Order: sequence, then C-alpha cells, then structure tokens
Amino acid sequence: MTLYGRFPTKEALFSAVVLRYVDALQVRMAIVPTSGTLKERLVQVGIELANLTLAEESIALMRLTIAEAKVFPELAREGFRIGFGGCVRCIAECLATDASDAAVAEATPMAARFVEMPSTPSTCTPSQVRILPDCVSGRHGTCLRSPRSC
Repeated sequence: MTLYGRFPTKEALFSAVVLRYVDALQVRMAIVPTSGTLKERLVQVGIELANLTLAEESIALMRLTIAEAKVFPELAREGFRIGFGGCVRCIAECLATDASDAAVAEATPMAARFVEMPSTPSTCTPSQVRILPDCVSGRHGTCLRSPRSC
C-alpha cells in the first residue's frame, strides 16, 4: 500500500503526523514531581517542559505547522491547543494542593499564566519576574493570574 493509499490527501497525512507526535509528546509531558517544595517541583517540571518544547523534533514540528498553517489552519490551532493544554495541565498538577480534579481546576488559571510568561515577556516586568518564587509560595498569590495584578 502506498503512502497516499493510506492517507488520501496531504491534509490527512499531515494531520496523522502532527497528531501522532502530539500524542507521544503528551505521554512524555505527564511529569508530576512528588517530592520537594512547591518551588522545587515547579522548577523541575518547568525545566522538563522546556526541554521537551525545545527538542529538535518539537521545533521541527512547530516549523512544519507554521509553514502549513495557511493550508491547514484548523490543524495548526488544534496542535497549539493540545500542546499548550498539556503544558498547563502539567503545571496545574504541580501547583494543585492535592490530586483531586477540583484542586487541579483551581490551579489551572495560575498554571496557564505560568506557561504564557515565557512567550509574552513584554507582559512581565522585571519586578514580576523577581517575585515569581513568592508567587509560587503563595505570598503574592494573584500575580500569575493576571499580568497587571502585582
């Protein structure tokens, strides 16, 4: 069977490649450290997520998705949604006070802000970056929820 016999269109082939890689990445992103302080766990999961995101194959997939975004806009949006959501989920599980769905849901807005920070550095002032450890420990509990709350 030929490649196009299995995948009738370029979009079907591209979709299969992207979704297969994203599925594999989701498994590798299931990183929830169980020991250490909250700050230590966040640093550990942040480094692991950065390593996965900056891996050669992840960058290649991002470039491919960007190059094909005009042709397959829905696939590009879905790939972003899944990747961003996986990062947020990892951070939310790390921030959650326990493993319950309610605790993870409560931690999700802060986790989303944490994941957004590297991609939107203009929204973070140097003072916000310096107090990140205090944000994580709860002394400035709202600063990760909104870029203007500190």
